[in-house]
Amino acid sequence: MSAYSNQTPFDPSMLVHFRERIDMNLVNRLNQKIVKKVLENGSPRLDMKT
Repeated sequence: MSAYSNQTPFDPSMLVHFRERIDMNLVNRLNQKIVKKVLENGSPRLDMKT
């Protein structure tokens, strides 16, 4: 999307469609890849103290 819009980009029921078809193993593999990338690149958010 090139600009902000008050209209929803898709019908919320579409999320149900995808959730029913995504395997938990795929979600876990994607999460592992995301964490690996963040750790490799270093994220300022991880360095912040709470």
